[in-house]
Amino acid sequence: MRTRSRILFALSPLMLASLALAAEDSSATLDTVVVSGSKRKLKQDEVPGTVSVVDGAALEREGARDQEDIFKLTPGVQLNKGDPNQAVPTIRGIGTASNGQMMGIQQATTGFYIEEVPFTDPFGFVSGADLAPFDLKHVEVMRGPQGALFGSASLGGAVSYVLNKPALKDFAFSALGSVDSVAEGGVGHAVHAMVNVPIMTDTAGLRIVAFDRHDAGWITNLGSGHEKANTLHQSGGRVIGTLKPSADATLTAMLLTQRTHSADTFAVSPDPDRLTTNAAGPAPRTSTFTLGNVRAEWTLPDALDGLELTSNTGYLDKHGLATSDGTRAYSKIGSLYGPLLGVGALPDLPSVRSLVPETRRSRAVSEELRIGNGGAGSNKTFQWLAGLFYQRTSFNTHGLVSAPGGEALWGPVGPLLLPSDVLASTDVIASTTEKAVFADTEWHFAPAWSLTLGGRWYRTTLDLDARASFLGGPVAATAGITEHGFTPKAALKYQFGQHMAYVLASKGYRFGGVNINPPALSPYKSDSLWNYEAGLRLVPAKGLRADLTVFRLDWKDAQVSAVLPGAVPIVGVANVGQARSQGLEAALQWRAAPGLNLAAALAWTDAETTAPYTNSSGIVIAAGSRLPGTARLQGSLQASYDFEGPADTSGRLSATQSHTGPRVFEIEGTTRAPGYSQTDLRASLGRGAWEATLSLTNAFDKRGINGAAGVSLPGVTAYTDYYLIRPRTIGFSLRYDL
Repeated sequence: MRTRSRILFALSPLMLASLALAAEDSSATLDTVVVSGSKRKLKQDEVPGTVSVVDGAALEREGARDQEDIFKLTPGVQLNKGDPNQAVPTIRGIGTASNGQMMGIQQATTGFYIEEVPFTDPFGFVSGADLAPFDLKHVEVMRGPQGALFGSASLGGAVSYVLNKPALKDFAFSALGSVDSVAEGGVGHAVHAMVNVPIMTDTAGLRIVAFDRHDAGWITNLGSGHEKANTLHQSGGRVIGTLKPSADATLTAMLLTQRTHSADTFAVSPDPDRLTTNAAGPAPRTSTFTLGNVRAEWTLPDALDGLELTSNTGYLDKHGLATSDGTRAYSKIGSLYGPLLGVGALPDLPSVRSLVPETRRSRAVSEELRIGNGGAGSNKTFQWLAGLFYQRTSFNTHGLVSAPGGEALWGPVGPLLLPSDVLASTDVIASTTEKAVFADTEWHFAPAWSLTLGGRWYRTTLDLDARASFLGGPVAATAGITEHGFTPKAALKYQFGQHMAYVLASKGYRFGGVNINPPALSPYKSDSLWNYEAGLRLVPAKGLRADLTVFRLDWKDAQVSAVLPGAVPIVGVANVGQARSQGLEAALQWRAAPGLNLAAALAWTDAETTAPYTNSSGIVIAAGSRLPGTARLQGSLQASYDFEGPADTSGRLSATQSHTGPRVFEIEGTTRAPGYSQTDLRASLGRGAWEATLSLTNAFDKRGINGAAGVSLPGVTAYTDYYLIRPRTIGFSLRYDL
C-alpha cells in the first residue's frame, strides 16, 4: 500500500496542476498523430479505442534500444523479460505464460506487426518482434482485442511498428555512434546509419538503414567461470523503395533483416540481488529474422466516392538456435522415474545439456487485400472498409537433450532409457493457414455521433507431424485441427468540440494447437475473449490532453500451461482456464510552456482467474488467482525541457521515472517478484548538424525483476531464473544529421 500511495502521490501534483490550468489559453499545442490501427487514416483522438503512439524520434532522443524501453512508458503493457527476443509482453493482464521459454508451442496473446505484416507465430514460439528502434516513424500500441481487423494473437492487444518511408524530394543522411558502460559489467558500443536518396523527385526514392550494436555483459556464470558472460551482438538493416507513378498510386517495397546473438543467458539465479548464475555451461542463443513486403495503394477518382485499394504482400522467415543446460531440472530424473518405470531408483545424472543447439524456424507468406472509401472526396457520413486476408506458415523444430555418460551410469537399463546418452529428442513439422474476410463501417448518424460496426470471419487450420522421445518412450504421430469463428466489434462515439467519449465491445481469438506428450498427441482448441470499455479523450486547453479508459475483459476456455497426464509428466497446454481482467488506464500530456513537456501515465489492472480448476499435476488453481506477468499498478512520469544555448547551440534535458508493481510469473503464484522503480536521466547539446548526448539509465542501480521462469517438477528442487532490468548504465552518443 505504501508503494501505491507513493505512485499516486507522485502523479497527483502533475494531474492537478494540469487541470487547474485547463481554462487558460496556452499558445503551446500538441502534435496531431495519424494512426493506422483502424486500417484507415484517423487521428489518434478520433479512434474509438485505446491507442498509445510512441514517436520514433522520441525513442531515439531517449536512447531506446529495445522493447523494454518502449513498454515501460505505455500504461497497461508489461514486458515480461526473458533471454533476448524471448520476452512475452502482456496487455491488460491477458497472458498465461510470462516468457518465451515457457510459451513452448502456444501462440502469444499479444499480436505484433511490422508494416502490417504479422510477426507472431501461430504455433511454436520462435522469437518476439524486438525491432531495433532506430529510424522508426512510430510504434502503435492498441490495447484491447483487435480480432476484427488484425486476426489471431491479439487477445489483449496488438503492437504495430511503422517505419519511415523514403522522402521523394530531399537527400538525407543520419549517423549515430554510442558507447556505454554498465555497472559491474563492461563497455558496449553501437553505430547506426540512414541514407535517403530521391531517385526521381516526387516519383521514386530509396531509404537504407544499417546498424551494429555490441552490449557488454554484466552477469557472471559461476558454473562456467565466465565473468560478464551475457554479452549481446545485434546487427541488421533494411532497404525501402517507393515508386509513385501518379498522384493517386504508390508502390512501396521493403526488405528488413536483423540478427541477435547472446553469449549466455540473461537470467540470474538463485538470488536476484546478485548478478550471478550457476550453470554447468553457457547457454548461447541466436535469433534471426528477415521480413519483406510489397505494398500497393491506389486511390480511385472522386467520382467513385474516393475509393482506396490497398494490397499488402508479406514474407517472414524466423530462425532460432539455442543451447541450454538442463542439469538442475533433470539430474534427479532417475531416482524419481526409475521406480515409476519398474526399474528402481537410478543414480543422479552429473550433466544434462543440449547435444546440439535446438533449432526452431518458421516461414510465412501473407496477403491482405482491402478496399474502402477513406480517400479524399469520399462520403463522410458513411465510411466503410472490407478486405480479405490469407497467411500460410510452416514451422519446424529439432532438438536433442543429452546426459553425457548417463547410459553407462544407469547400467543394464541405460540402453533402454538413455540410448546413446539421449534423454529427449524432438522433431516437429507443422503448417498453419489463416483465412479471413473482414469489414469495418462507421456511420455518422448525427453531427456529434457515430456508430462503428465491424467483424471478421476466420478459418484456421493446423497440420502436425511429430517425432519425439523422452526416457526412451517414443511418439510418432500426425494430427490436424480446423476451426472457424467470427469476431465482432461495435463502438458508439460522441464528439463534443475537441473532446470525445466512446463505448466499445470487441472480441479477440488465437490459434488452437496440439500437445506433443508421449505416447500420444492431444489437441487444445482456440480460445477467445470479450472486451468492454469506455473512454474519454479530453483536450481542455491548448497543449493539454487527458485520456481515461475503464475496461473489463472476460476470458473463457483460456489456454493455460499445465502438466499433462502420462507416465512421464510433460508441460503442455489445456483449455481449462476462465479469467477476468478489469481496470483503468490514464494518460496525460501537457506542454506546460514553450520547451517544457510533461507526461504522466497510470494503469491499474486486476487480472485473475474466475473459476477453480485442477491442473494435471494435482495442484488446485483457486478462483481469484492472479494471472502471471502483470502488475496491479504501473505508472510513469516524464519531463523534458528544450532550450537555446550559447554560440548557436540548443539542448534538451529529460528525466523519466517509471514504476512497476509486484507480480507473479505463473498462475500457481509460486514465483513472485516485488515492485520496482527506475529513474533515467539524459542531457543533450547540439550545434548545426551535430548533437552530443550524455545518459544515465537506471540511475540508482535498482535490481528490478522484469521477468522470471520458475521450474517446479516432481522430485526436483524448485528453482527460479530471474530476469532483471539493466544495471546502472552511463552512455555517450554523437549524432550527425544532414
